[in-house]
Amino acid sequence: MTTITIQEAQEYLTVRRRRKKKRIIDVANLLKSHPPDKVLDFLYSYQREQEKTLQHLITRDKTRVQINDLVSTMFRVKMAIHVIERGR
Repeated sequence: MTTITIQEAQEYLTVRRRRKKKRIIDVANLLKSHPPDKVLDFLYSYQREQEKTLQHLITRDKTRVQINDLVSTMFRVKMAIHVIERGR
């Protein structure tokens, strides 16, 4: 996997909040110590957990701001998965 692919995936998993960068998941370090297949398994698992949380939040209160954050995170994880799969 190329450095460019890893950087692109990490960019999807990094957000800026109040002038600070926050990594949702540090995929660059994960890919240094684990094969891409294992990292993808982890990302898929993380995505499933986020989906469960989203379902729970929606059933309780559809107006919560956490839903927006969760959907954004889920999108970013999905895009990072796509980048890593494409780069294998």
